[in-house]
Amino acid sequence: MSGFLKHGLICLLVLCATGLFLGFGNDITLSDKKGVHLPMPLELRGWKGKPISYCHDPVCYRKVPQVDREAEGCQYCGKEVFQVNFGEKMILSADTEFYKTRYDRRDGVQIESGITLCGKDRSSIHRPEVCITSQDWEIMYQETVQFDIPGREPLSVRVLDLTNKQEGKEDQHTYYAYWFVGSGRETADHMQRILWMASDRLLKGLSHRWAYVYLQGDRDPRTREHIEQLGDLLSELVPAVSGS
Repeated sequence: MSGFLKHGLICLLVLCATGLFLGFGNDITLSDKKGVHLPMPLELRGWKGKPISYCHDPVCYRKVPQVDREAEGCQYCGKEVFQVNFGEKMILSADTEFYKTRYDRRDGVQIESGITLCGKDRSSIHRPEVCITSQDWEIMYQETVQFDIPGREPLSVRVLDLTNKQEGKEDQHTYYAYWFVGSGRETADHMQRILWMASDRLLKGLSHRWAYVYLQGDRDPRTREHIEQLGDLLSELVPAVSGS
């Protein structure tokens, strides 16, 4: 079979599965099973976490790292804060759950991590590359990295090296890493997640709550040090949030 024909058949299969997935929702049982423990921990070996909240006041719109989860109000303007930024609140369904935390390592390394857990609307999570490139970030390099995690098989994570080039300003270099977690399943491949969701609906009549986990931080474009930093945090974070 030629590569072109094979690719066409795969695309046709995906489209059919997606069409069925979207078209036959009335007989589907919405399962509350999820593959993550929530909320995210604030104490990890070598890392200290602070919950992230967002101010929705149009004059402020700040990201607010809180001292603890009970803190109320924006530290900049005093207005109410939320677990989700204003854009996400407007786009995603009201029962989508968000948990975002900034982790600080003793040597000054900071990594932001978050989990988005879909509600009844199973389309609340999506492929992040679309949003990233629409915000003027250029994907310089991308790869799927296997990270060793104590007590389990290696974890596959999609890592995007990003650069934001602004005329007259110094380039910004960051990375964005992510994977998807379902009930007893995890993958860094968006298409694999879609196929699993479709097969669960078609063959089992079930729709589980999938979660989308991300990490992001600064990177030095001359080194791959951010991969080591990611691995260090993941080795502590993943065991703490894994499970239903």
